[in-house]
Amino acid sequence: MDDVRTNREEHRESVFATDGAILMSSTSDGVDLDWALTAFLASQIMEAPIFPCEPDCADIHILGPYVSFNRSDKSVLWRWSPGAPVPIGNLNRDFRLRVASTCGPNTKQSVDSTGYGVNMEGPASAFIDQLIHDLPLNKREGIGIVLHEKHWVSNYLLLKDAGFKVIPSYWNERSRDPFEEVRDRIIQINSCERIISTSMAGLGISNACGIPYAAAASASLPLFDRLDGDDDSHFLLRETMSFFGHFDIDIIELDGLHLKPSLDIAESFFKKPVQLEPQVSAELTLGGCINIMSKHANFVDNVV
Repeated sequence: MDDVRTNREEHRESVFATDGAILMSSTSDGVDLDWALTAFLASQIMEAPIFPCEPDCADIHILGPYVSFNRSDKSVLWRWSPGAPVPIGNLNRDFRLRVASTCGPNTKQSVDSTGYGVNMEGPASAFIDQLIHDLPLNKREGIGIVLHEKHWVSNYLLLKDAGFKVIPSYWNERSRDPFEEVRDRIIQINSCERIISTSMAGLGISNACGIPYAAAASASLPLFDRLDGDDDSHFLLRETMSFFGHFDIDIIELDGLHLKPSLDIAESFFKKPVQLEPQVSAELTLGGCINIMSKHANFVDNVV
Protein backbone atom coordinates (compact mmCIF):
# COMPACT_ATOMS: atom_id res chain seq x y z
CA MET A 1 0.00 0.00 0.00
CA ASP A 2 1.37 3.39 -0.93
CA ASP A 3 -0.90 5.68 1.05
CA VAL A 4 -3.24 6.00 3.96
CA ARG A 5 -6.92 5.21 3.30
CA THR A 6 -8.92 8.44 3.33
CA ASN A 7 -12.16 10.01 2.20
CA ARG A 8 -10.34 12.97 0.71
CA GLU A 9 -7.90 13.43 -2.14
CA GLU A 10 -4.89 14.05 0.08
CA HIS A 11 -2.64 11.16 1.07
CA ARG A 12 0.34 10.68 3.32
CA GLU A 13 2.91 7.95 3.53
CA SER A 14 2.05 4.97 5.71
CA VAL A 15 4.39 3.55 8.32
CA PHE A 16 2.87 0.10 7.78
CA ALA A 17 3.39 -0.61 4.07
CA THR A 18 1.86 -4.11 4.25
CA ASP A 19 -1.08 -5.55 2.34
CA GLY A 20 -4.00 -7.17 4.13
CA ALA A 21 -3.92 -4.81 7.10
CA ILE A 22 -6.75 -3.83 9.44
CA LEU A 23 -7.32 -0.07 9.55
CA MET A 24 -6.99 2.06 12.69
CA SER A 25 -7.57 5.81 12.63
CA SER A 26 -4.86 8.27 13.62
CA THR A 27 -4.88 12.00 14.24
CA SER A 28 -3.37 14.65 11.99
CA ASP A 29 -0.23 14.45 14.14
CA GLY A 30 0.31 10.90 12.92
CA VAL A 31 1.67 7.90 14.78
CA ASP A 32 2.97 8.17 18.34
CA LEU A 33 3.56 5.85 21.31
CA ASP A 34 -0.14 5.66 22.25
CA TRP A 35 -1.16 4.80 18.69
CA ALA A 36 1.65 2.31 18.10
CA LEU A 37 1.00 0.41 21.35
CA THR A 38 -2.70 0.11 20.57
CA ALA A 39 -1.91 -0.97 17.01
CA PHE A 40 0.62 -3.52 18.25
CA LEU A 41 -1.82 -5.08 20.70
CA ALA A 42 -4.57 -5.14 18.07
CA SER A 43 -2.23 -6.76 15.55
CA GLN A 44 -1.39 -9.53 18.00
CA ILE A 45 -5.06 -10.16 18.80
CA MET A 46 -6.23 -10.09 15.18
CA GLU A 47 -3.08 -11.74 13.79
CA ALA A 48 -2.92 -9.09 11.09
CA PRO A 49 -0.92 -5.90 10.48
CA ILE A 50 -2.56 -2.61 11.43
CA PHE A 51 -2.65 0.20 8.89
CA PRO A 52 -3.29 3.88 9.79
CA CYS A 53 -6.24 5.65 8.22
CA GLU A 54 -7.78 9.10 8.41
CA PRO A 55 -10.22 9.88 11.28
CA ASP A 56 -13.13 10.20 8.82
CA CYS A 57 -12.36 6.95 7.00
CA ALA A 58 -15.45 5.46 5.31
CA ASP A 59 -14.21 1.86 5.69
CA ILE A 60 -14.74 -0.10 8.90
CA HIS A 61 -11.74 0.56 11.16
CA ILE A 62 -10.59 0.60 14.79
CA LEU A 63 -10.89 3.95 16.57
CA GLY A 64 -7.37 5.14 17.30
CA PRO A 65 -6.21 6.96 20.46
CA TYR A 66 -7.26 10.64 20.69
CA VAL A 67 -9.59 10.35 17.69
CA SER A 68 -13.12 11.55 18.37
CA PHE A 69 -15.70 8.78 17.91
CA ASN A 70 -17.99 11.00 15.83
CA ARG A 71 -15.45 11.59 13.08
CA SER A 72 -16.70 8.41 11.40
CA ASP A 73 -19.68 6.11 11.96
CA LYS A 74 -17.55 3.19 10.75
CA SER A 75 -15.08 3.20 13.67
CA VAL A 76 -14.99 0.32 16.17
CA LEU A 77 -14.63 1.73 19.68
CA TRP A 78 -12.16 -0.70 21.24
CA ARG A 79 -10.75 0.18 24.69
CA TRP A 80 -12.69 3.39 24.19
CA SER A 81 -11.62 6.28 26.42
CA PRO A 82 -13.22 9.57 25.32
CA GLY A 83 -11.88 12.89 26.51
CA ALA A 84 -15.10 13.82 28.32
CA PRO A 85 -18.11 12.01 29.86
CA VAL A 86 -20.39 10.50 27.23
CA PRO A 87 -23.98 11.84 27.06
CA ILE A 88 -26.23 8.81 27.40
CA GLY A 89 -28.52 10.26 24.76
CA ASN A 90 -25.77 9.74 22.17
CA LEU A 91 -25.69 5.98 22.71
CA ASN A 92 -28.33 4.81 20.24
CA ARG A 93 -28.56 1.27 18.87
CA ASP A 94 -26.29 1.82 15.87
CA PHE A 95 -23.72 3.53 18.07
CA ARG A 96 -23.73 0.68 20.58
CA LEU A 97 -22.96 -1.80 17.81
CA ARG A 98 -19.61 -0.04 17.46
CA VAL A 99 -18.56 -0.29 21.14
CA ALA A 100 -16.23 -3.27 21.59
CA SER A 101 -14.98 -2.33 25.07
CA THR A 102 -14.01 0.63 27.23
CA CYS A 103 -10.75 1.74 28.81
CA GLY A 104 -12.17 2.89 32.14
CA PRO A 105 -15.16 2.47 34.48
CA ASN A 106 -16.92 5.80 33.88
CA THR A 107 -17.38 5.18 30.15
CA LYS A 108 -18.39 1.58 30.85
CA GLN A 109 -21.03 2.79 33.29
CA SER A 110 -22.48 5.15 30.67
CA VAL A 111 -22.70 2.38 28.07
CA ASP A 112 -24.02 -0.18 30.57
CA SER A 113 -26.80 2.21 31.63
CA THR A 114 -28.36 1.80 28.17
CA GLY A 115 -28.78 -1.93 28.77
CA TYR A 116 -25.88 -2.81 26.48
CA GLY A 117 -23.13 -4.28 28.66
CA VAL A 118 -19.48 -4.03 27.58
CA ASN A 119 -16.16 -5.17 28.99
CA MET A 120 -13.66 -2.76 30.54
CA GLU A 121 -10.19 -3.65 29.25
CA GLY A 122 -7.97 -0.72 30.20
CA PRO A 123 -5.29 0.99 28.09
CA ALA A 124 -3.30 -1.12 25.63
CA SER A 125 -0.03 0.22 27.09
CA ALA A 126 -0.73 -1.46 30.44
CA PHE A 127 -0.48 -4.94 28.90
CA ILE A 128 2.73 -4.55 26.94
CA ASP A 129 4.54 -6.86 29.39
CA GLN A 130 2.36 -9.73 28.16
CA LEU A 131 3.64 -9.26 24.61
CA ILE A 132 7.33 -8.39 25.01
CA HIS A 133 9.52 -10.79 26.96
CA ASP A 134 13.08 -9.94 25.87
CA LEU A 135 13.68 -6.57 27.56
CA PRO A 136 17.22 -6.17 28.94
CA LEU A 137 17.45 -6.29 32.73
CA ASN A 138 19.34 -3.06 33.29
CA LYS A 139 19.78 -1.38 36.65
CA ARG A 140 17.08 1.19 37.27
CA GLU A 141 18.41 4.67 38.02
CA GLY A 142 17.00 8.19 38.20
CA ILE A 143 13.67 9.72 37.27
CA GLY A 144 12.46 9.54 33.70
CA ILE A 145 10.10 12.07 32.18
CA VAL A 146 8.00 10.93 29.21
CA LEU A 147 6.93 13.96 27.17
CA HIS A 148 4.08 14.37 24.72
CA GLU A 149 5.25 16.04 21.51
CA LYS A 150 3.53 19.31 22.45
CA HIS A 151 5.57 19.49 25.67
CA TRP A 152 8.90 18.58 24.08
CA VAL A 153 10.33 21.78 22.62
CA SER A 154 9.80 23.96 25.70
CA ASN A 155 10.90 21.39 28.29
CA TYR A 156 13.42 18.92 26.84
CA LEU A 157 16.70 20.80 27.30
CA LEU A 158 15.73 22.27 30.66
CA LEU A 159 14.80 18.87 32.11
CA LYS A 160 17.80 17.11 30.54
CA ASP A 161 20.21 19.67 31.97
CA ALA A 162 18.54 19.23 35.36
CA GLY A 163 19.47 15.55 35.35
CA PHE A 164 16.19 13.94 34.36
CA LYS A 165 16.05 11.18 31.75
CA VAL A 166 13.82 12.73 29.07
CA ILE A 167 11.94 10.27 26.85
CA PRO A 168 9.83 11.32 23.84
CA SER A 169 6.45 9.69 23.27
CA TYR A 170 6.62 10.42 19.54
CA TRP A 171 9.06 10.07 16.66
CA ASN A 172 9.59 11.57 13.23
CA GLU A 173 11.47 8.64 11.71
CA ARG A 174 9.04 6.85 9.37
CA SER A 175 11.41 4.42 7.65
CA ARG A 176 12.00 2.37 10.80
CA ASP A 177 9.73 -0.43 12.02
CA PRO A 178 7.34 1.26 14.50
CA PHE A 179 7.65 -1.69 16.86
CA GLU A 180 11.37 -0.99 17.20
CA GLU A 181 10.56 2.60 18.14
CA VAL A 182 8.08 1.31 20.74
CA ARG A 183 10.61 -1.17 22.11
CA ASP A 184 13.26 1.55 22.47
CA ARG A 185 10.94 3.66 24.59
CA ILE A 186 9.92 0.74 26.75
CA ILE A 187 13.61 0.00 27.40
CA GLN A 188 14.19 3.66 28.32
CA ILE A 189 11.24 3.70 30.71
CA ASN A 190 12.25 0.36 32.20
CA SER A 191 15.68 1.79 33.07
CA CYS A 192 14.22 4.39 35.45
CA GLU A 193 13.42 4.15 39.16
CA ARG A 194 10.35 6.37 38.75
CA ILE A 195 8.46 7.91 35.84
CA ILE A 196 6.75 11.26 35.37
CA SER A 197 4.66 11.44 32.21
CA THR A 198 2.59 13.88 30.17
CA SER A 199 1.79 10.95 27.88
CA MET A 200 -0.87 8.40 28.75
CA ALA A 201 1.27 5.64 27.26
CA GLY A 202 4.08 6.52 29.68
CA LEU A 203 1.80 5.78 32.64
CA GLY A 204 0.60 2.48 31.21
CA ILE A 205 4.09 1.24 30.33
CA SER A 206 5.36 2.18 33.79
CA ASN A 207 2.58 0.16 35.41
CA ALA A 208 3.36 -2.81 33.15
CA CYS A 209 7.06 -2.60 34.06
CA GLY A 210 6.37 -2.27 37.78
CA ILE A 211 7.71 1.28 38.07
CA PRO A 212 6.05 3.96 40.26
CA TYR A 213 4.60 6.71 38.08
CA ALA A 214 3.10 10.19 38.26
CA ALA A 215 1.09 12.36 35.88
CA ALA A 216 2.42 15.79 34.90
CA ALA A 217 0.86 18.78 33.18
CA SER A 218 1.85 22.19 31.90
CA ALA A 219 -0.02 25.32 32.91
CA SER A 220 0.01 26.44 29.28
CA LEU A 221 -1.35 23.14 27.91
CA PRO A 222 -4.11 20.84 29.17
CA LEU A 223 -3.20 17.47 30.65
CA PHE A 224 -2.32 14.99 27.89
CA ASP A 225 -3.32 17.77 25.48
CA ARG A 226 -6.43 16.35 23.86
CA LEU A 227 -6.19 16.24 20.09
CA ASP A 228 -9.93 15.99 19.34
CA GLY A 229 -11.08 19.24 20.93
CA ASP A 230 -12.58 17.90 24.15
CA ASP A 231 -12.34 20.33 27.05
CA ASP A 232 -12.40 17.99 30.07
CA SER A 233 -8.95 16.50 29.51
CA HIS A 234 -8.72 15.34 33.12
CA PHE A 235 -11.49 12.84 32.42
CA LEU A 236 -9.08 10.80 30.30
CA LEU A 237 -6.59 10.64 33.15
CA ARG A 238 -9.27 9.66 35.67
CA GLU A 239 -10.47 6.87 33.40
CA THR A 240 -7.02 5.33 33.10
CA MET A 241 -5.93 5.78 36.71
CA SER A 242 -9.22 4.46 38.10
CA PHE A 243 -8.74 1.32 36.00
CA PHE A 244 -5.53 0.83 38.00
CA GLY A 245 -7.47 1.44 41.21
CA HIS A 246 -6.09 4.95 41.81
CA PHE A 247 -8.88 7.46 42.46
CA ASP A 248 -6.92 10.16 44.34
CA ILE A 249 -4.63 11.69 41.72
CA ASP A 250 -1.95 14.34 42.24
CA ILE A 251 -0.58 16.10 39.17
CA ILE A 252 2.99 17.39 39.02
CA GLU A 253 3.40 20.86 37.51
CA LEU A 254 5.72 20.53 34.52
CA ASP A 255 6.61 24.21 34.26
CA GLY A 256 9.52 24.93 36.58
CA LEU A 257 10.14 21.25 37.33
CA HIS A 258 13.72 21.66 36.13
CA LEU A 259 14.33 24.00 39.09
CA LYS A 260 13.22 21.39 41.61
CA PRO A 261 15.73 18.74 42.72
CA SER A 262 14.33 15.31 41.94
CA LEU A 263 14.79 14.20 45.54
CA ASP A 264 12.35 16.93 46.62
CA ILE A 265 9.45 15.44 44.63
CA ALA A 266 7.15 13.90 47.23
CA GLU A 267 6.60 10.15 47.07
CA SER A 268 2.87 10.78 47.38
CA PHE A 269 2.80 11.99 43.77
CA PHE A 270 3.86 8.56 42.53
CA LYS A 271 1.39 5.71 42.24
CA LYS A 272 2.41 2.15 42.96
CA PRO A 273 2.00 -0.16 39.97
CA VAL A 274 -0.61 -2.89 40.22
CA GLN A 275 -0.49 -6.42 38.85
CA LEU A 276 -3.06 -6.92 36.08
CA GLU A 277 -4.58 -10.23 35.12
CA PRO A 278 -3.96 -11.45 31.55
CA GLN A 279 -6.91 -10.56 29.33
CA VAL A 280 -8.46 -13.58 27.68
CA SER A 281 -11.52 -11.71 26.40
CA ALA A 282 -9.75 -9.14 24.22
CA GLU A 283 -9.75 -11.36 21.15
CA LEU A 284 -13.51 -11.82 21.45
CA THR A 285 -14.34 -8.16 22.00
CA LEU A 286 -12.32 -6.70 19.14
CA GLY A 287 -12.77 -9.49 16.59
CA GLY A 288 -16.44 -9.90 17.49
CA CYS A 289 -17.21 -6.21 17.14
CA ILE A 290 -15.46 -5.94 13.77
CA ASN A 291 -17.47 -8.95 12.60
CA ILE A 292 -20.77 -7.47 13.84
CA MET A 293 -19.98 -4.11 12.23
CA SER A 294 -19.16 -5.79 8.92
CA LYS A 295 -22.37 -7.81 8.89
CA HIS A 296 -24.43 -4.76 9.86
CA ALA A 297 -22.84 -2.68 7.09
CA ASN A 298 -23.52 -5.40 4.52
CA PHE A 299 -27.13 -5.64 5.68
CA VAL A 300 -27.64 -1.88 5.35
CA ASP A 301 -26.02 -1.86 1.90
CA ASN A 302 -28.28 -4.69 0.73
CA VAL A 303 -31.41 -2.96 2.07
CA VAL A 304 -30.49 0.27 0.33
